[in-house]
Amino acid sequence: MSLTFTQINPETENATIYLDRMSSLVLTLTPDADITVQSGSNASTFQIYLPDCFSPDDLNIMIIDKTDWTFSSYIDKNNINDCYLSLRYAGDDNYVWVNGDDFTFTIDRICILQTTRDLPYTGSTQINFENFENLSPFTPSYADLTLDNPPPVAGNAHLKEVLQVFLSYEGLIHVSSNEDDPLKNALVLNFNNIGTDPIYTGTQSSNGIVQVSFVYGSTSGALAPLTAGDPPSTTGKGSAWNIEAGMKLVNNENEWSATNPDLGTAVGSPVWQLAPTNNNIGIIDTGTYANISFSFSSIISVTPPGNTQMIVSFSGFMKDDNTPYDETTYILDIIKLDTPKLRGLTCFSVYGEDAVAAAAALRYEVATPQDEINVPLYWGMYYVKKVQIMTSLPGTDPVSFPTLDSFYSDSEAITTDSTNLQLSGIEYSGNISITAQAFDGTGALLNSMELTIFVQTPYTRNLISQSMKGLLRFYSTTPRLMLSDSNNVEIELILRTHGVSRVELYTNYTLLSDPISISCSDTTLTQPANRATITIPQILNRDPITIVAQAFDENSSPLNSMECTVFVTFAYIDQDGKIYPTVQIGSLLWMAVNLDYHTPGGGSQFYNGNASREVPYGRYYKMNAALSDISQGWRLPTQSDWVDLKNHFGGTELLVGGNSGFNAELGGVKYPSWHSLGQEGWYWTQTPSSSGYTLFKIVANGAISFPWLDGSNMLSVRYVRDV
Repeated sequence: MSLTFTQINPETENATIYLDRMSSLVLTLTPDADITVQSGSNASTFQIYLPDCFSPDDLNIMIIDKTDWTFSSYIDKNNINDCYLSLRYAGDDNYVWVNGDDFTFTIDRICILQTTRDLPYTGSTQINFENFENLSPFTPSYADLTLDNPPPVAGNAHLKEVLQVFLSYEGLIHVSSNEDDPLKNALVLNFNNIGTDPIYTGTQSSNGIVQVSFVYGSTSGALAPLTAGDPPSTTGKGSAWNIEAGMKLVNNENEWSATNPDLGTAVGSPVWQLAPTNNNIGIIDTGTYANISFSFSSIISVTPPGNTQMIVSFSGFMKDDNTPYDETTYILDIIKLDTPKLRGLTCFSVYGEDAVAAAAALRYEVATPQDEINVPLYWGMYYVKKVQIMTSLPGTDPVSFPTLDSFYSDSEAITTDSTNLQLSGIEYSGNISITAQAFDGTGALLNSMELTIFVQTPYTRNLISQSMKGLLRFYSTTPRLMLSDSNNVEIELILRTHGVSRVELYTNYTLLSDPISISCSDTTLTQPANRATITIPQILNRDPITIVAQAFDENSSPLNSMECTVFVTFAYIDQDGKIYPTVQIGSLLWMAVNLDYHTPGGGSQFYNGNASREVPYGRYYKMNAALSDISQGWRLPTQSDWVDLKNHFGGTELLVGGNSGFNAELGGVKYPSWHSLGQEGWYWTQTPSSSGYTLFKIVANGAISFPWLDGSNMLSVRYVRDV
């Protein structure tokens, strides 16, 4: 027996799909004899192999929705020949596929942003058959599929030339190890107008719309499944339907709306819609109004770590009253990291509007045991499900007050909370220790922090000196480190103590395995605090740095301990203190924008001396200037570095708006005069050639070459560091 196999793109009405355009394929199979289709452990399965112009990432975003059939994808990023889509029968057993009946299914979200093939390119879609009666698994069916450039639409404008779309924080989220301990994440989607005019310069309201979707499933290549929990449901924790979109940054010039999918009316998988409001004429303006941000919150991913994607599609937008933009799709990488090892409280202290109020919150007076005090408490957390606060009375055995619990719907990344702790029944003067404990979703203790308040009564003042020993406050003056150089990083610490002879400091960094001991003097509320600085020889990654302080009295007896956390972010920081965003590609951290530093010795300049070109092109440099004043730990890339970059992503992905996050600018060059602005990007390498230095050149269609120039010419610069 045999089957007839056809595939049609509804947009083109033939077997052709277009580069950089979201498409669908309708596949139809027709047998010339009856075929029995079975379910169960040996269920009948179609394995669909698309032509090799599709990358593993292209296949990863595709979906098939077919009643009684289960869709999945098998992705091996190292071997495109082992990547395929699977459609497995899950309906009633022994279903008969009747001779001459068409079996039709649709592959949605087909989008190729780049290819190394010469276009047009024609390959074959291959379907293998497993566990079908009368169908041999060794006799696949084939149908040709063509990839081509979209036909030009006369007069259309290109949105990717003026709009940059990217995710903040490199699209990083943390997966949850299980549904009992869910970690809630958020992604921030940014639109940045890099043109000189508003996105729309007409006078009418826009009908444009942005549709956002994700890769759904439970594999490493998916963000979240459509159903989760026990029993599985669309409202269960970890379901993609729970993701909520909203405005992150709102201003009167760029007013947009965000609409979440309605589970009751949605067809298929969820899609979030973003659209400018009716009174937002310019869509996205320029200058200080050139950016707009959306949050996608309540993301719980109970999936293996890996890479997945957000799909952002623009349609219906106009450049002016008469010129439409081409329909455009951006595919953005999301990096799913493993469950963080360091979780818990990041700080715990009393709260006050100013220094005087904060000091007052550490000291109280009561006239009778019936007097009530209110202690304002504040804490920061990193992926915490529950915080429990306990206290004990001074001068007696520890007594627990009624425990104050704070529950959080799901563990969120970095967040804060506060409360007023009401205490009464205090019969002795002295200190009251207040301990905060952090727990994960399974009830396991993550960490604890402690602070001390002082209470004075009129009848037991003599107990104060014995009962108020220990650390009173412990924190870092730099809870967030923005690093350009990861060597010999100094962290300044503040310690307020009473009756403490020394403090030992411990960190979670293996390079500082031995404790650091410091001597302390008493610090009352009116005396200077103890200050200490620890130096970490090298920051190896972006994990939070936890520092524990253990206090000892003059007899080396332990008193109490406190803990603080410092978070690390890498950036390039030039000699003027300007901060540049970065992106990690392979084993290198690259600047994600062009260098814009005025070298004191000359050799740098704006394009054609025009300062209005500073954004987004930065400055241009002669070779001697490009090699000078580089921040420690960074360097000018070699030709080999640029080749590795090209091999990771190819040409168009490296341009502004591409999936790499590198955002190469087509800033032109001075050689010997200024030219090629908006057409070509020229970047220095430090690799010498026979008559100068090799350079990296990229043009608007993504083509890359490595010519050479004399070092007296002026090119753009990006620095790298090894990680």
